Amino acid sequence: MLAIGGFIRVVIGWCKKMHKGNRWLFYLRDRWPFRLAILVVYLPVIGRYLFMEDPQTRFLGMMPTPMERSVSPVPFDMVSFTFLTVGLLAALGQPTAYLLEDDWMAYIRKPRGWNRYLRYLGFTVGYCLLFSLPQLILQLLVKGNGHLRVVIEGFACATWTVFLLMLVVCMAALAGNAVVGYMVCLIFAFLYSSLAPVQSLLMSRAPLSLPVWAILYAIVTVGLFFVDYRMFKRCEIL
Repeated sequence: MLAIGGFIRVVIGWCKKMHKGNRWLFYLRDRWPFRLAILVVYLPVIGRYLFMEDPQTRFLGMMPTPMERSVSPVPFDMVSFTFLTVGLLAALGQPTAYLLEDDWMAYIRKPRGWNRYLRYLGFTVGYCLLFSLPQLILQLLVKGNGHLRVVIEGFACATWTVFLLMLVVCMAALAGNAVVGYMVCLIFAFLYSSLAPVQSLLMSRAPLSLPVWAILYAIVTVGLFFVDYRMFKRCEIL
């Protein structure tokens, strides 16, 4: 009897894991035509950067240096701005939707839990990597790895930036106004790709040769974690 009971518990746990995984796959597959349309618009920007422009030492989603900005005919860097906006919009708000999804299998309302929030964070990180990692591989294949350290650092910065923007949108959605969150993210994306003082500050080096953006992003990430989780716990599952 004990063996049968243990086997049943193992099967139930396995089914729960499969259910959660299938929910993530459902969100990734859901509304794929809209996501595909956004990515198709983005493809010419990637193609121009990788195949038509002069060789670049930075990752395509990384903010440009002030010297690179000085030779641009437009008031902002199109590649990095488009990277951030497409990375944010292609998510279609689905990580936040997953966070707020009701558990229709539960008969008793339960408070918002830490486990659900951690799964949401994992979903969001996984999406950001799924969006940016293929672009990193493509750039290394096309441009080569002569400046690998700089490219990897830019990849980390750009991916982390998309992650933070998604946390901002989540916070705005939890407050009941996701549109404001998207507007804030678009303003930051413009500053990220256009304003030389912001770029110089973020790309400067702190003690221990750490980039300033890494320190600021770490502080902002902790703050957004705390605010988002507090707002998340206040939401009731109907």
